[in-house]
Amino acid sequence: MRQTLLAMLLTLGAGFISNTFFTPDFNLFTAYRPVSSQLLEFPEIDVGFLLDLLELEGAVLIDARDPVQYEFFHIPGALSLPVDRFEEGFTLIRDQLPADRPLITYCSDPHCSDSLMLANRLYTEGFHDIFIFKGGIEGWRKYQQNRRSHAP
Repeated sequence: MRQTLLAMLLTLGAGFISNTFFTPDFNLFTAYRPVSSQLLEFPEIDVGFLLDLLELEGAVLIDARDPVQYEFFHIPGALSLPVDRFEEGFTLIRDQLPADRPLITYCSDPHCSDSLMLANRLYTEGFHDIFIFKGGIEGWRKYQQNRRSHAP
């Protein structure tokens, strides 16, 4: 008990000293800020605009969902970059993300925020032409079903 208390006091002291005497870039402890207030907004697109961007501008689709979900079903041609494994995944697909073409992120459905969080992470890596397919995989499935039901 005594050792735990001593360790906690030493940690807090180190944090105080670091925040007081070092540059702001070297803070051991930073104030908590809600993630939502830090997120940038990106244009949300529908299936029609998604198809236009893919065909006319060679956009790159990026799936923000878990790898298991991606393997089960994804939009054809989409790359997998789970937002919760960004650092690991980004190094694997970085060379497949051209800086001169739009990126389109998507996740599971219109209520999922993973595509927005992924777009923000990509923005911090220097990509600025980013769109969010708000319908997500659910919207893509509906589009596919409508195409099949209206096929001649």
